[in-house]
Amino acid sequence: MGASALDEAAIRRVFQHKGRPLTDPLIVHVPSAAAALPILSLTPGTRPVFELLARLFWPGGLTLVLPAAPSTPPLLTANTGWVGVRCPSHPLALRLLSLCGVPVAAPSANKFGHVSPTSARHVLADLGEEPVYVLDGEDRKEAFAVPPCQLGIESTVVKVVERAGGGGELVVLRQGAVAAREIERAAAKCGGGGGAPPWTARVESNHARFNPPDAGPPEEEAQPPRKRRKQSGGGGRPDENHQDENQSAPGQLLTHYAPAGLECSLVRLPGESAGGGGPGHDVSRRTAAELLAEPAVVVDYQGRLAEAGINGTHPGVVGYKNLGADPRAAARGLFAALRWAEGVPGGRRVLLRDLGGEEGGEGVNDRMYRAASGKVVYLD
Repeated sequence: MGASALDEAAIRRVFQHKGRPLTDPLIVHVPSAAAALPILSLTPGTRPVFELLARLFWPGGLTLVLPAAPSTPPLLTANTGWVGVRCPSHPLALRLLSLCGVPVAAPSANKFGHVSPTSARHVLADLGEEPVYVLDGEDRKEAFAVPPCQLGIESTVVKVVERAGGGGELVVLRQGAVAAREIERAAAKCGGGGGAPPWTARVESNHARFNPPDAGPPEEEAQPPRKRRKQSGGGGRPDENHQDENQSAPGQLLTHYAPAGLECSLVRLPGESAGGGGPGHDVSRRTAAELLAEPAVVVDYQGRLAEAGINGTHPGVVGYKNLGADPRAAARGLFAALRWAEGVPGGRRVLLRDLGGEEGGEGVNDRMYRAASGKVVYLD
């Protein structure tokens, strides 16, 4: 859902119709790297890095966060002075951006905190009462008919931070469609030759801000999980979700991508470590029988929960879906599966199986972790 990134009144309407807090910045979309330059404040050190990253990953699933030009509306940046910019790969989106002639501020077309949409039908389910028009990328009568959301999850967000003495750091603020290892390889190409200071890369997981340092499988039986306050488009306690803090990039809140009205938990098997989704904000141990005391909808990966007895034949499971056998399939199907879970009759909770430490699964793990508000259950 987009508006001109140069029109503050239009930007404000995006926040209003989406129900998004002004502390959560918007990503600006452009048809080319050249079109991003007017909203950025680049230096001799950051410009070649920006150009290299754009050449390597655009059009595609990478958002670059850089200092904003003075003329960039502060509403876009949550008053942080940094703005995220991306060139998408879908031909319909690129055509629209080219015709607009201005950079377009565009979050996902859903109500804030709810599961991200991956089809026109999902958009209308959330925003059908709002004054919006939908360009349907699946309409086979159109010249630009290409399935939308081919990567399945949102972009990776990388902040380009220049060091005072030269060189700098690429900080992954949000895992996503581009794997962190690809960012590491790109950093090695950004500089450091001929004795110049190098550029490095690291992943900044803000899971740590929500988790105790020793979080992990509890040694003893925990108390029953706390009931979370239900909110439109997802649960979570506002004080824990830090919605009143200005965020440096979208997708940083603990509770996000959550099925409406359903309690979500990540389920890990006996002996497993924290894996790629974070150690857990709210950690407990349960048997399968305890987990399924309330009717549950299961979103599995590689049938791992099914092998542990949490499958469609169990009387406590009212719906079961397996995301597939590899990270790409899981990414493409995740959000549709979470929206499917909302409609399963009788479901009271959703049990999610993340991808653990599987290479390429970091983005899916992050979305599942936030859908569950960091709630992790280890099976006994």
